[in-house]
Amino acid sequence: MKKYLYFSLLSIVIFLNACAFSKYYYNEGDYETAIGVAVSKLKNNSKNWREALVLEKAYNEAFSKDIARIEFLKKEGNPDCWIEIYELYGAINKRQNLVKPLLPIFIKKEYRNADIKTINVDEELIESKRKAAEYLYNHALKLMSHNNKLDYRKAYQELDEIKHYYNSYKDVAVLMQNCLDKGQSFVGIQFKNSWNSTFPKEFEKNILDIIPADFNSQWVKYSFIKDSIKLKYDYKILLDVQNVNISPEQLRETEFPEEKTIEDGWYYALDSRGNVKKDSLGNDIKLKKYITVRCIVKETIQNKQGSIQGNITYLKSSDNSSIFQTIKSIPYNENLIFTNIYAIAQGDQRALSEVNRKKIGGRPVPFPTNIQMVMDATNLLKARLIEAIRGNQHVVMN
Repeated sequence: MKKYLYFSLLSIVIFLNACAFSKYYYNEGDYETAIGVAVSKLKNNSKNWREALVLEKAYNEAFSKDIARIEFLKKEGNPDCWIEIYELYGAINKRQNLVKPLLPIFIKKEYRNADIKTINVDEELIESKRKAAEYLYNHALKLMSHNNKLDYRKAYQELDEIKHYYNSYKDVAVLMQNCLDKGQSFVGIQFKNSWNSTFPKEFEKNILDIIPADFNSQWVKYSFIKDSIKLKYDYKILLDVQNVNISPEQLRETEFPEEKTIEDGWYYALDSRGNVKKDSLGNDIKLKKYITVRCIVKETIQNKQGSIQGNITYLKSSDNSSIFQTIKSIPYNENLIFTNIYAIAQGDQRALSEVNRKKIGGRPVPFPTNIQMVMDATNLLKARLIEAIRGNQHVVMN
């Protein structure tokens, strides 16, 4: 009974909320939603006087609020006000177009038509659109006159906003291309060897086996620094190798026993007279037989280790000159490890643990040369470089 009462009350609450939905939005000050909901319900039932009253109030208050704001903006006289004025006239026009098909709306309870006024805002829309585009155009020209990348990017956005008003406006397309060209930052990627020795020819090639354009964005373009290309870079990213250490080859042999108790067959259980014992069903009782097995493991470990250290350094051009200053440095220390483990077993291999069982049957392999270990590090360094570029896009945006 309580469950039924709960669901009955819940249904009543949901029904009442549905009936008062537009009023709820009106009370919350969300006039646009209140108008939309009321219009939708009046389309289904034009005699719904409750919705008609909400619509009347919400419509008139939204209209008065927009007109008052427009008058204030015009009196204030800021040149950028036309953007907001155009949006306000657009909101008035949209609201009117939503309500017009329902007019006149008769409120039966008060025996009158809803007081909903409409005005022609075509001239105002045309004027505010023209002045908004004019403001954006002139302000973009002002930003471009500052001749710096950040302002070129802002100017580009403002010129692009003009497309909301006109598909084609003056020389906007040309100016946007100019902003795009002058607002971009060019980032050069380069390998640097600060170590006191040389690397194989393929070392740098393997590290820089990436596609710089994969990291490009609208305002940042990456490429490799090459002497043959005279490109003026705003930033440089240097992958600098400063030190390489390779340890001598190590061979360690150890010998240790393994022992395990395992099941090995069965035997009959005998009583004190030497007779086979029986269970409750008359069957012979059998007992498991256990034995201890032993094995000697001779393990060999081949080991060779090294490390490679350095920095991924970000540098920025100083006042569009050829002088670069360090703005960020990301240190790295990559470990290079070669390990080979193999073993032989003497005795009963059933005594082996699972870990040592896997070592049996291996064989010695040649130690890698120092050059091979250094070359193996190129994949690690390339991953570090990619990680740095992706994680520091913001560094090269200024």
